[in-house]
Amino acid sequence: MRFQKKGDVKQYIARFCIRPGGAQDIVPTDWEMVALNDLGSGGVFFHDKRNLKIGTTIDLKIGFSVSMPPIECRGVVTRVHKHPNFSIFGIATEFTEIDANIKEMINKAARFVNPDNKFLYNKV
Repeated sequence: MRFQKKGDVKQYIARFCIRPGGAQDIVPTDWEMVALNDLGSGGVFFHDKRNLKIGTTIDLKIGFSVSMPPIECRGVVTRVHKHPNFSIFGIATEFTEIDANIKEMINKAARFVNPDNKFLYNKV
């Protein structure tokens, strides 16, 4: 849950690519760009047109600003929800490989109430 002042919402963009040999039967393609709906030190939540399987491993590149290179990390899909009215899926991904300094930067940038909690988003 975010605790921010009105008008203080930051939008983060990420690119992700499915890791070959994971739980997903999809041939990896180029990096796909998505807007992050939620970001915390434990993971991310975004929407995508594909129905990724739980357990799918993905590589992520998260952009924080144009003045610094994107953060690179790896995660695993932990939750997938189909939107009831559209052909789009909410994808929750927990970070599995991420540097401790990057986690700290995300804690400060994302401004979550309790950023050290496990990734527990349940949104559509």
